[in-house]
Amino acid sequence: MPYAEQLENDSSLRIDLINEAIKVSADNGFYYLYSSLFTSLASYYKRSGEYQSALSNAQKGIRYARKYEQAIDLVRGERTLASIYALQKE
Repeated sequence: MPYAEQLENDSSLRIDLINEAIKVSADNGFYYLYSSLFTSLASYYKRSGEYQSALSNAQKGIRYARKYEQAIDLVRGERTLASIYALQKE
């Protein structure tokens, strides 16, 4: 399981760790990790009911997945985005 998904699924790990992973990725030029990280951040915000932040981060994740041609992350990002839209309709 990718590290970002572990952060997303493990409730004992907090949002600041995901943000730290984004910073470390940027500091080291590992922008290709952004798609997974931003999608994980979107999932966190979705679960906490912060839908605008969730939407923004899901869209960033999708944008990076397309940029770096990461099909699995693209599907994951689009699925996350769809679930956010569905929750907003409720």
